[in-house]
Amino acid sequence: MAGERKPTLDSLPGVGEATARKLYEAGYRTVESLAVATVAELREAAEIGETQAKKIIAAARESAEMGLFTTADKVLERREKIGLITTGSTQLDSLLGGGIETQAVTEVFGEFGSGKCVSKDTPVYYLNDETPHISPIEKAYEHYRQIFGERPFDEGAVVHTPNIKVLSFVDGKLRLSDASHIYREKVRRLLRVRTKRGRILELTHKHKLLTLTEDGLKWLPAGELKVGAPVATPASIPCNPTVTDKLHPDDAYFLGLYVAEGSGPEIFTTNEQILKWVKSYIKRKFGFNPTLHRDERRKRTVYHIVLRGQALEFLGDLTKCTSAEKFVPPEIFLSSVEVAKHFLAGYIEGDGFLGQTIELSTKSRRLFTEISYLLLRLGIHGTGSHKGGRHRLFIGGEERAKIMKLPFKSIALPVLPSSNSVYFGYPAVFAGFLKKIYRETFGGGRGPVTKAIGRKSCSGDTFYHVLTRSRIENNQAFINRKTIVKIKSVFLEHLNILKRLREEVKGLSSDEKFKKIALELQFPLCSIAPRLGIKRGSVENYVCRGLPRQLPAVKEALGAEIDVRINKLEKAIHNIDVVLELGWDIVEDVEEIEYNNYVYDFVVPEGHCFVGGYQPTLFHNTQLAHQLCVNVQLPTEQKGLNAKAIYVDTENTFRPERIRDMAVGLALDPVKTLRNIYYIRSYNTDQQLLIGEKAEEIIEKEGVRLLVVDSLTSHFRAEYVGRGMLADRQQKLNRHLMDLHRLADLHDLAVLVTNQVQARPDVFFGDPTRPIGGHVVAHSATTRVYLRKSKPPKRIARIFDSPNLPEGEAVFTITEQGIRD
Repeated sequence: MAGERKPTLDSLPGVGEATARKLYEAGYRTVESLAVATVAELREAAEIGETQAKKIIAAARESAEMGLFTTADKVLERREKIGLITTGSTQLDSLLGGGIETQAVTEVFGEFGSGKCVSKDTPVYYLNDETPHISPIEKAYEHYRQIFGERPFDEGAVVHTPNIKVLSFVDGKLRLSDASHIYREKVRRLLRVRTKRGRILELTHKHKLLTLTEDGLKWLPAGELKVGAPVATPASIPCNPTVTDKLHPDDAYFLGLYVAEGSGPEIFTTNEQILKWVKSYIKRKFGFNPTLHRDERRKRTVYHIVLRGQALEFLGDLTKCTSAEKFVPPEIFLSSVEVAKHFLAGYIEGDGFLGQTIELSTKSRRLFTEISYLLLRLGIHGTGSHKGGRHRLFIGGEERAKIMKLPFKSIALPVLPSSNSVYFGYPAVFAGFLKKIYRETFGGGRGPVTKAIGRKSCSGDTFYHVLTRSRIENNQAFINRKTIVKIKSVFLEHLNILKRLREEVKGLSSDEKFKKIALELQFPLCSIAPRLGIKRGSVENYVCRGLPRQLPAVKEALGAEIDVRINKLEKAIHNIDVVLELGWDIVEDVEEIEYNNYVYDFVVPEGHCFVGGYQPTLFHNTQLAHQLCVNVQLPTEQKGLNAKAIYVDTENTFRPERIRDMAVGLALDPVKTLRNIYYIRSYNTDQQLLIGEKAEEIIEKEGVRLLVVDSLTSHFRAEYVGRGMLADRQQKLNRHLMDLHRLADLHDLAVLVTNQVQARPDVFFGDPTRPIGGHVVAHSATTRVYLRKSKPPKRIARIFDSPNLPEGEAVFTITEQGIRD
C-alpha cells in the first residue's frame, strides 16, 4: 500500500546486522527475495543453521504477505492495477489487450530482421513474366531499382520486384514462388563455404541452408555449419511442360556446337562426321555452302568452317564474345527439355572430354554457371573445379549414364560398367536418423516385417546394414537412392501394419484378440508397462493368464504406444520423401572473409528460400524491444509508465542510434531517453543468469518497469549442444525464466524476451517456424507473440499463446521513427 513503510532485511526476526550484510552480498536484497528462497540456499548464503533459516523465510513470507491464499476478486483487483506499455501501434496494442503488460513475461519470436543474405555476385535463378534469368543478384537488384526505386527497410533497403518468381522449397517440393522484393544491406564480413562438389557460397552467418542431421532435416544458419555437414541442392529444375519451341532441335545443336568450338565467324572441329553435319545444316538452314579451311600442322587435321550472312545473324552476340565471355543463348532456357538436350549434345560433343568421367571446361564463369543450371533441367549434377582461370565441370557415375542418352550426332559413348561408388548420393549422416527411427519403432526384432529383414535373409543388402550397423556414416559419405527407397518401403509396410493393429486395439474385448495382437506387434509388449505403472514381466503374463480387469487401461496404453510409433514412422517417411526430392553436397571448408560491401536476399513469402549459386544451391531467408525501451518512458496519459528500462543483449543487437531515432519520432529528448536505458552485454549463459539476479538492485533503485532479454535462448542453444545436454539446458533455462517471473511479480515489471526460431522441415502444411526452448519456454511465457514479415515495411503479429487474450492478428509498420500502424 502507498505510504506504508516497506520492510527491510534487518527488520525481520533472527536477522541481525551481520546476517543482513551476508544476505545482501549473496544477492538477497529484498524481503521478497528471502520469501522465495529455499532453506538450503539460505543456510549456505548466510552461514546459519536450518532452524534459523526456516524462521527467517517464514517471517519474510509473513511480512511480504506471500504464501497466503487469497480470493479471486483480490487477484482481479491486483490485475486491474497492472501497467501497460504501448507498442506504438494501436492495432498491435489492441491485439495485446492494451499493450505489453507488467507482472508478466511476454515472448516474441519469428524471423524478424535482416542479415540473412548472400554476396552481390551470387548468381540467382528467377523468372520474369515466364522468362528465365540467371544473373548476379546485385544485377537483378539494380535493374528493379532503376524502375521502381528503393526505400529504407530494417538495416538496409528494398526494391519492389513484381512478376518475379524464384524456385522455392514449399511443402517438400521445389516449385516457383513469388518473390515480392529484393533486400540489401551492407556488412563487413562474410562466410565462404566450399563443398566437395565445387560449390563456393558466400553468405552471411545468419543465412540458412537446408541440412541433414541425425534428427532429420533442419534449416541451419551458415554460421552453425561444420565441415562434413550436408547441404541441400535442387535435384532438378522444373520446366514448363506447355512451352512452344521457337528453335528446332538442329538449331539448338548448332548453337551448342558454336558455343563450344566457335569464335567470330568460324567453327573449328577435328571430327569429320560433325564437319559433314554442319555443312549439311548450313546448306539447309541458310542456303549456302560454307567456306572450309584445313589446318594440317597438328597430328589431326583441324577444319575451319567459315560462316557468313544469315548464319552470323542467327548466332547474334555469340560471335562477338571472347572465350571468357561465352554464354548459353537465352532462347535455350525458354525452350523444351528436348531442345535443351540437343544444345547440350552439341556443346559436349564439341568441347567435352568423354571418358570414365565427362569433363567440360571453359574460361567463362557465366557459361559454367549456365551449363550447370541447364544440366539440372535434366537432373544431371556435376562437380565443379575453378583453377588457373578455367572452370571445369566433371560428370560421372549415374549422372554419366544420363549424358549417354543425349542426341549426339557423331559419337556413341561406350557403355561402362555401373559403379558401386556412392561418393555422390544421399548423405550417410541420414543413416543415423533412419537407424534411430528403426530402433524406436520396430524394436526387439519382433513381427513379420522385422523378421523378414533379419540377418539371415538380408545380410547382403545395404539397407540392412544402414539400419543395423553402428556409425556406418563414419565409413562412407553417401548412401545411394536404391538403399533409401528400400528403407522407405520397409517403413511403409511397417506403418500399415501398425495402423491396422491400432484399429484392432480399439475393438479389443477378449483374451483371444489380445493374444493375436500381441503376436503381431512389431515391438515388445512390455513396452507399455511404464504407461500402466507395472513391471514389464507382468505385462507378458497377460498373454498367458488372460487380460486383467483393467482392460480399458491396457487398451489405452497399447493404443498410445502404437500411436507414438506411427507418428515417428510418418515423420521418417516425410523426411525420406524430402531427401529424395533434393540433391546433396558436403561442406568441405568454412572460412570468414573480409567483404565490406552489400549483401542481398530475395523476399519470398512462400517457402522463404530460393535457388542460387554458381552451381544451384538451396538458400534460406529487434525492433519491438527497442521501441518498448522508449515507450516505457512516456507519461501514463500517453500509454507509457514514466519509467526506465533494462536491456540485456545476448546477440549484440542493441543499436543506440535506433533508440535515438525512435525518441525523436515521439518528441522525446534523445539524450535523456538513452540515459534511462540500462544496457548490459551478456556473453554466456552464466552471465545471463547472473544478470537476471543482479538486475533487482537497479530495478528498485532506479524505478525500472521494463526488462528486455534479447534473445532468451541464443546462449543456451550455443553452449548446450546435443540431446545429451538437453536436460541441463532446460533446467538452467527454467531457472532463468523463474527468476524473470519473480522480478515481474515482485516489482510490477514488464518482461519482454525475444526468442530464436527454427524451421521444422517435417511440417509441410502451414508455417514451419517454431520457437526454440521447448515446453519450458512454452509454459513459462505468459503471452507468446509470433511476428512474421508481410509486404515491406509491414509486419504481422499473431497471438501464439495467452491465458487471457483471444487469438488474432495485427498488422503494423516499421518506419524510421519506429513502430506505427
